[in-house]
Amino acid sequence: MNQNTMTQTKNLLVRESYMSTSTHPTVLIVEDDPQSVYLLQRYLRSTGCRVVSTSLGEEAVALAQQEHPLAIVLDIALPGIDGWEVLRALRSNVGTSNIPVVLCSALEEEAHGREAGADGYLQKPVLYQDFRSALIDVGLNITL
Repeated sequence: MNQNTMTQTKNLLVRESYMSTSTHPTVLIVEDDPQSVYLLQRYLRSTGCRVVSTSLGEEAVALAQQEHPLAIVLDIALPGIDGWEVLRALRSNVGTSNIPVVLCSALEEEAHGREAGADGYLQKPVLYQDFRSALIDVGLNITL
């Protein structure tokens, strides 16, 4: 485990940005498992996307409003406010309701996720090709 991953483990709120300028498209990752965050960041690293992440559901809507991401990858099992509540809040907010959301879970929740308003679904462990396909399916025009 590298130093960055260990730091993420200690922090409840993780904000990582691989591109320092806001002119790059942003993807928001809402995930409380540091290893999952690290993996998804690695998948996105070569795309030119700016990656912002948080481990707190309570922060997700505010970050989405602030960062205007092209997509949100949202874990369902979060401490405090879970992913279902975050998804409801995102969909009911005028500023975030049109941002594509890809749910991510170790459980098979795709049907429930689609009914709740998710645009895509990933089952953990997330494989690179599945991640790539999910982001393309929700309309991200990036090369992974």
